[in-house]
Amino acid sequence: MSETKTPRRGLSIAWKIFLGTAGVVIVSMGVSMWMSYTSAETAARANVDQQVAQAARTASTLLEGQQQTLLRSAATFVQHPVFRDVVLSGKQGTVADQAREAADRTGATWVQITNGEGLRLGRSDMPAAPQVSMAASPLIQAALEGRTAAAYGLSNDSTLFQAVAVPITQGGTVIGVLMAAKNIADSLAYAVRAVVNGEVVFFAFDSLRNPRIVASTMARGAELTAPITLHVRARVPAGAPLEQRIVAIGGTEYVARDDSLLSAGGTPLGGFVALRVRAKQAAG
Repeated sequence: MSETKTPRRGLSIAWKIFLGTAGVVIVSMGVSMWMSYTSAETAARANVDQQVAQAARTASTLLEGQQQTLLRSAATFVQHPVFRDVVLSGKQGTVADQAREAADRTGATWVQITNGEGLRLGRSDMPAAPQVSMAASPLIQAALEGRTAAAYGLSNDSTLFQAVAVPITQGGTVIGVLMAAKNIADSLAYAVRAVVNGEVVFFAFDSLRNPRIVASTMARGAELTAPITLHVRARVPAGAPLEQRIVAIGGTEYVARDDSLLSAGGTPLGGFVALRVRAKQAAG
C-alpha cells in the first residue's frame, strides 16, 4: 500500500517580503541606536574632560594671581625709606618687627628679611630666628642679584607655600631681601570650586617623596588619601586617555587632571589634582 505524501507549503511571497523588510528595519534601528549611544557617550566624555581641564586651568590661574598679588605688595613695602634704614641698621629685634608689619601689609603667612649678603636678620613668625645665611636659596639669590622671584616652598614636610623674594635697594645697591610666603590652604581650593563645578586637592611631597594632602575641597581621610596617592605616584600625563585618569574616591569615579608646583630650583615640591565626576556612559 503506497503512502500519499502531503506537499508542504512554504511562506507566501507577501510574508517573505514582510519578514525581509522587518529584518532590515530592525538592523537599521539597531545600528542607529548604537551610533546614537556612541555619539552621546563620546560627547559626554569630551564634556567632562573639558570641565576638568578648565578646573585645572582655573587652579593655575588663581595660584598665579595670588602669587603676583603677594609679589606686588612686597615690592611696594620695600620702597619705604624707614624700612630701608632699619635693614641697614641690622638690629635683629627691630628687623623682626618690620617683618611682622610686612606680613600684615602683604597678607603673607610669614616674612623673613636678609641683609645684602643673604644673612637672615629677622622672621615674622620666629622672633628668635637665628641669623643664618640664606644666600644658597635660589629664590634669595635671585633677589640678591637685583631680580624679583617667585616659586613654591615646603616646610615640615606638610606645608606647601607660595614664596616671593624682592630686592631691597638703596642708591642702586641691593642692601637686603624681603621674602614673603603664603601657605596654600583650603580657602584656595574652595575658591577654585566656586568658579568651576569640580573638586581640587593640593598635595606636597614629604622627605620620602610620598604625597601628603595639604588642602582640599573634599573630606580628608583614607578614602581620599589612598586614591590620590596612587594617582600621583602613577604620574599619569595630562593628555593620557580618560580611562587612565579615573580616580575612585568613596565609591564615586572622578576624571583627574593634575599639575606640579616647583621650587625656585625647578624641583617638584607638590602639586594639585583637579577632579570632576565621571559622566555615566548611559547618560546620553
